Amino acid sequence: MKVAVLIVSRNRPDLVRAQVEWLRRNASLDHDVYVVEAGTDDDRLCEYSTVRYADDDTRGRAYGHNVALEYARKAAREGGFTYDYHWVLTNDVAFEEGVDAMRILVEQMEAEPRIGVLSPTCEDGRSPGSARRPGGGCRAVTTCEDLGFMIRGDVVETVGFLNPDFRYSFGAIHELSFLLYSAGYCVAYSDDVTYRHLGGTADRAEDPDTISREEYERRARRFAFTYFNRVYGADWARVFADRAAPFQPEIDTYSAHEADWMTALEPNEIAELKGAAPAPTAPAGGNQGLKLHLGCGPDKRAGWVNVDVNERFSPDLVADAHSLPTLPDGSCAAIEACHLFEHFTPTRAKAALAEWRRLLGAGGELLLELPNLERCIALMGTDVNGYDLGMTSIFGFPPEVDEQGPPQLHKWGWTPATLRAAMLEAGFDEVEEVAITQTQSPAARFDRDMRLVARVARTTAAPVESAETPEVAATDDGVLPPQMTKVLAWPRYDDEAEMERFFRAFARVLEGREDVMLFLRVDPEHDPAQRDVIASLERVHARTLGEDALLNVQLLEGPITEDEWRAMGPLLACRIRTGDESAPRDGVRHVSTPVVTDTDSLRAVLSGSAYVPTAPPAGRPAPASGLDHVALTPDRALSVPEAVSRVRVAPRPTSTAGSFGREIG
Repeated sequence: MKVAVLIVSRNRPDLVRAQVEWLRRNASLDHDVYVVEAGTDDDRLCEYSTVRYADDDTRGRAYGHNVALEYARKAAREGGFTYDYHWVLTNDVAFEEGVDAMRILVEQMEAEPRIGVLSPTCEDGRSPGSARRPGGGCRAVTTCEDLGFMIRGDVVETVGFLNPDFRYSFGAIHELSFLLYSAGYCVAYSDDVTYRHLGGTADRAEDPDTISREEYERRARRFAFTYFNRVYGADWARVFADRAAPFQPEIDTYSAHEADWMTALEPNEIAELKGAAPAPTAPAGGNQGLKLHLGCGPDKRAGWVNVDVNERFSPDLVADAHSLPTLPDGSCAAIEACHLFEHFTPTRAKAALAEWRRLLGAGGELLLELPNLERCIALMGTDVNGYDLGMTSIFGFPPEVDEQGPPQLHKWGWTPATLRAAMLEAGFDEVEEVAITQTQSPAARFDRDMRLVARVARTTAAPVESAETPEVAATDDGVLPPQMTKVLAWPRYDDEAEMERFFRAFARVLEGREDVMLFLRVDPEHDPAQRDVIASLERVHARTLGEDALLNVQLLEGPITEDEWRAMGPLLACRIRTGDESAPRDGVRHVSTPVVTDTDSLRAVLSGSAYVPTAPPAGRPAPASGLDHVALTPDRALSVPEAVSRVRVAPRPTSTAGSFGREIG
């Protein structure tokens, strides 16, 4: 277990020194400390400082923590290791002597994998619910204090981190918590660890030119209120709270903080923000609806919802193209982004593909136009208007980078093959390369660019079975009831961490359902031997929910032809796509049935309500649930396809003891 400690400070070497030396005395886990000095004067640097940057305009501690994170990532890459956790600290928090706070927080998160962020409580916590409660343990909250929280390393890579654009501290943790809840994680307080907030500066200088604390907080409130209403819509607090609701947090800090932030604005300003045109929503009919033009810039199209993060272009929707939570699932008929995708990092690109897949309804299309990396390499040395066309195509056009900065840099390269694979991985049903549309570009005459169209299958509603429909498998008495809902999945049995995420994501939705059968594919060519699969299921089950949950599972073994996969499609209500489908999956993609990647979509299928498939950002673990004990009983051989065993789990008790004061989930 290895932890990166990320500390931000400004002109307070005394606080940094005390904090680092406390860690040396009390933290027993392997850890490295990264201290970022945000605008610290030359004579006030600490001997433990890692990096300093000029900060005359005060970019905020969220920016500073991102700098610390990048230094930690760089060290991990160069050292050939990974950090399991990041401990995000300001310089002015003090923990009790003799208490190994780091170990306690990590052990609590290890015991409850659904916690994405765990914060100590605060002796003088100002945020609702942040004060220490008797009894110990953890409890879910919508947001926590952002002064000393622990976050999982894999969560940082797959879900995200504090938004570095927040110049002030208020609100950054709210956006991060929304992303966590959207990915199936929760935010929690630990009542076993607490700290004192000393009130020293984390990112503001203590000198006569620095604004007062009162002015800082006024600006922070204005920034947060304006940001969330413009980016997420006037109803953002309810949208955020709805994402957290499955974990039953005891206090809705989104609404509480919105009311507090509102006090920094005049009534007419509030009315303007709340009365502004809301984020577009799907018209009646849903899938017939919106067409999104992402990264529109000044090119605004009639009949499309023009989206751009830059307000100066006056788009219809001011938002990051890779995250559009105010738009409902399946609300779009078409999404197009021209020369935008290459400006995303690989992680953000995959997240964007999955988000756009979520938004597209049945028959919807995603259209991406961007440089083809293979052609860029081939064109190196070709001069166009004084610049090497290959180099500018790979890295970005220098004049635009000089004028607009890092957003104009190209952050990854794609070929038709790699982009097609990423689109299929995100849940699209078919991908086609077509002719480019931006033929006016100087690069067009060199055949530099590519355009791919990814489509969603037109048939997405859960099929209705007829009396003549043949059954895939039999129950104990040899007959699978017609009303039995059948769900297919193919997790990775050789990776128990992946298995655990898979079962946590979906088992709680299925547990106790006598009318549901979960088919788990097992292929000897790609998976371990069956007895190893069963042993893995038993271990994962024992680690998660407990020994008394009920779940019907059928293992499907043996070769299955493409025709048999196709025939299976009408028999299934849906297929659960796991977080990792990189291993060969013989003909499973030939199953024509809805693909679900989150618990809400699975519930919709099971309830028989209108279903539109959704997809969380690629690489994120599926929303948290749990499967715990798996007890296997022999079963007779089954028909097409063959299966050799059945997994049956007993009912889960209504009261479950755990480490949470309030049960999460």
